[in-house]
Amino acid sequence: MKVFVYGTLLSGEGNHGVIADLVDDIESASLKGFDLHFYGSPTSFPYIREADDDAVVIGEVLYFADADADAALHRLDSLESHPRFYERKETVVDVDGVEETVFVYTMPEHRQRDGGQVHKNSFRDRRLAVYGSER
Repeated sequence: MKVFVYGTLLSGEGNHGVIADLVDDIESASLKGFDLHFYGSPTSFPYIREADDDAVVIGEVLYFADADADAALHRLDSLESHPRFYERKETVVDVDGVEETVFVYTMPEHRQRDGGQVHKNSFRDRRLAVYGSER
C-alpha cells in the first residue's frame, strides 16, 4: 500500500512517528493539480486543495507492506479524523517520472480555512514563508 504525504507526516516532521515503525520505504513524489495551504493561519497544519493543472505539491510516498496496510490506514485515519475532517482518496502521483496510484488525505472545500498558500507548495519550505529563514 502507498500513501502520499505532504505535511506533518513527512519523514522528519512532527507526526511521522505515528506510522514510522510500519513504513517500508519512502520516495520523494509530486502531486499535480493541487495547491498546499495552511489551515487558518500560516503556523498551522497543511491541507491540499484542487488547483490549476500546472500546480504541483511536493511530498513523499510512504510504502507499507501488505501485512501492515490495515494497521497503517487505521493509524492514519485516526490522526486525520477520516472521514469527519480529512477524507482519504485515491489519486496518481509522480515518483521519479513514474505514475503511481496512492492514497492521499484531502480536505473537503466546506471545511477549508485558508491561512495562506505554503511557500513553493512544499511543507519543508514553509519556514521561509513564515519566518523568512530556515529556522
